[in-house]
Amino acid sequence: MNEHEIPGAAVAAVLLGAVLLSGCDAQVAPAEGAGVGSATDAPSPGGGASTGSGQSGGASAAVMPPSTGGAVATEHGEPMMPPVVGNGVPDSKPALPAVASSCPDPRFHFCEDFESYQPGPLVGSPYTVIGLVPEVDDKRFAGGRKSLHVHAVNGTADSQIVERAHLPLPGNVMYGRMSVWIDRLPKDYVHWTLVGATGTGVGGESRIGGIMEGSQDPKWIHKWGVGGDHGPKGDWTRWDNDPPGQAHPVETGKWVCVEWLFDGPQSEIRFWKDGVENLSMHTTDVPLPQFDEIWFGWNLYQETPQLDYDVWFDDLALSSHRVGCPDALH
Repeated sequence: MNEHEIPGAAVAAVLLGAVLLSGCDAQVAPAEGAGVGSATDAPSPGGGASTGSGQSGGASAAVMPPSTGGAVATEHGEPMMPPVVGNGVPDSKPALPAVASSCPDPRFHFCEDFESYQPGPLVGSPYTVIGLVPEVDDKRFAGGRKSLHVHAVNGTADSQIVERAHLPLPGNVMYGRMSVWIDRLPKDYVHWTLVGATGTGVGGESRIGGIMEGSQDPKWIHKWGVGGDHGPKGDWTRWDNDPPGQAHPVETGKWVCVEWLFDGPQSEIRFWKDGVENLSMHTTDVPLPQFDEIWFGWNLYQETPQLDYDVWFDDLALSSHRVGCPDALH
């Protein structure tokens, strides 16, 4: 054998390797003009076998890399990009499964997470609706998979749900909680309310909401506030001043946990945001009624050039003991 001859054993090894390689499951595109076999011959890029039939190929394609979870194969083996959300960024999050409602909850006298309703206008509920009918939303939620979307138009239009069935609470002591998402707030001086409670014995409405206020620098920011109207003290609001002269503006575009106390016997109102009490809003000098009604929603008291407002509510709860915030907000 001269130096240019290949030993027979080496030739056999090469031939054997070629046979073995021909049986491998490599995702290599055929040459131009070659037929493409049935899609069941190899796993689709998404990892599962497709059921589409073969078709003749056109231009040759490159080797398909392992799937990273982005592209999903169609029935013809072609990559399909995931859905695109409004900002142009692919939304690759998987669809979320439905979850069972956590209400009623024995820890609370009243509980509502909107999981038992179909998405769309709120129908078949035990609540009285004032103003525009709110909708159950499965696109934005704090807990579970749904929330209540309040859309108010024409400036001062109301949109509220009223709860009466579980009131009054024992001892006329009402601790409340809600997760709330405010899309945006007016740019002018206004006063707005998200929760209003009324009852007997003392007139007026006790409120949780906010106000645009200009006593600190920077001036004219929206601050959380408690207050009331049509009662012994008239129209009043005690707004956030924590820390003194440096209160933070009401946050928009995110979920916030809001808690409150309406203690009738003690004429006491307290307020918590994300589990922290705002001591500047604590008051004990306004007589409160025997509460038998409470509403959740939107009420704006001044007309503004901005004609529509959107607020989402979730994790509503009332109890005679402090409720506390949900474990996590999305």
